Amino acid sequence: MDVRTQMMQPGDPDWPTAVGLFDDYRRHYGEQPALEQATWWMTGQAGAGQLLVTGAWLADRLVGLATCHRTPASLRMAHFWQLRDVYVHADARRQGVARALVASVLSSAAADGALRVSLQTEPENSAALQLYRSLDFETVDGLLQLSRRPR
Repeated sequence: MDVRTQMMQPGDPDWPTAVGLFDDYRRHYGEQPALEQATWWMTGQAGAGQLLVTGAWLADRLVGLATCHRTPASLRMAHFWQLRDVYVHADARRQGVARALVASVLSSAAADGALRVSLQTEPENSAALQLYRSLDFETVDGLLQLSRRPR
């Protein structure tokens, strides 16, 4: 079955389904269901240009999404894309949907003039790591990611 992908915006007919998939993604990682808040957050972020959303359809059903944002690359005075989330509905997995989503993000980033597409995932997420490596993503040696909560 062919997978169709395209960028999405608030107001698109399948936007409520995309928000539902995003809430499913959050629940997959242990968050409580929060469809109303997810609608407000995702619509606000995408509407402000802070979140780029790509949807994936099998036949006429939205079954997956990827979210990204543009990040300044100050040394090069350019930008890169940060791939944040990739989620495929459980009954649509193992059909090439995630691969099509990431390929679409890579194509959109290239068309946007991005220097690169970066992502992060958990070391235990072997399915994601296998997919990303098969698409030529590489671990960046010599860099550490550090985080802390602001006070």
